[in-house]
Amino acid sequence: MEPIFVPWGIYVVRNKILVRVSEDYRIHIPEELREKIGVKPGDYLAFYFDEEEGVIKIKPHGRKRATVKIRRRITEDDIEGGVEEVLDEITG
Repeated sequence: MEPIFVPWGIYVVRNKILVRVSEDYRIHIPEELREKIGVKPGDYLAFYFDEEEGVIKIKPHGRKRATVKIRRRITEDDIEGGVEEVLDEITG
């Protein structure tokens, strides 16, 4: 089967997406994959090397901070409560 070229150095061969690494080691993440993992510009990705499978795994890392405008003074209790909520969310 002949490779199908898609813009930005991306090739599709036998249901695999091949991406060319640029001279400065950058890669273009194809739209199809970006949509599947929900990544947007400015997001962080975590790269893991799976020794058993011999593959690199990529996962979205964290979420962007939300900025909320409130019309009152924030107390120390508010901050501590917010930190506890985030820690509970992170640790499951």
